[in-house]
Order: sequence, then structure tokens, then C-alpha cells
Amino acid sequence: MHAIIRLLLIASFLGGFALKAMAQDVTPPSVPTWAGTPAQERVRLVWNTSTDDVSVTAYYIYRDGAYIGGVPFDNPSGLEYLDSNTSPLTTYSYTVAARDAAGNLSAQSTAVLFTTGIADTAVCKSKEK
Repeated sequence: MHAIIRLLLIASFLGGFALKAMAQDVTPPSVPTWAGTPAQERVRLVWNTSTDDVSVTAYYIYRDGAYIGGVPFDNPSGLEYLDSNTSPLTTYSYTVAARDAAGNLSAQSTAVLFTTGIADTAVCKSKEK
């Protein structure tokens, strides 16, 4: 009985947040949306924050339907991912999904297509003696 009263006091103090966080979360986060177009030098993806009834904890990045990496919600670089494992003159399709604290995964975003440019090349000429 005392534990329930303490829990209610804590919940009152925190504005009900403690009770909401303790309830089972079955709602996935909103689907991420793209914030802009990828950069040309590499594939740099930037997206907008997803919302959730409790909290979003990570984003999962997919290239051509396959998972290629994750970004924690509190990433110091913000909501972006740099894919440097690409080939020149190749078209890729990227999507992103959000995960919440309970492990619920949003649907994947709409796909953004990106075609990489020509790789930088250097020509070395040797001098024969």
C-alpha cells in the first residue's frame, strides 16, 4: 500500500510521466520524413524527428531494402547518416525507420533515390631515366 502511495506521489510530482512510462507501450513512433536531399560528395542522409507517445530512441537506415546502420536519437551529429560505402555511378534507394524505448519500430519512410557521382581519380606518371 505504501509503495502505491509513493508511486502516485512521484507521478503527481512528475506530471504523470512516471505512470505513462511504466505503462506498456505498444504504439510505434511516427514514420520519419526526409529533411532534404542527399549531398553529392557521399550519400549524406538527413531526416526530421519522429514523434512517439513515450520516446524515440533510435533510427534505422536501410539501403536498397537492407539494414546498413543505426543512429541513436541523441546522436551529437543530429538526425543524419553518412553512407560512405557506395560505388560510383550507382543508384541507391534509402529509407529510415524510428524505434521507441519499448522496441516498437515505425514503418519505413518513403524512399529517396540517390545516384552517386564519378569517383575522384588521380593519374600518376612515372619518369623513366
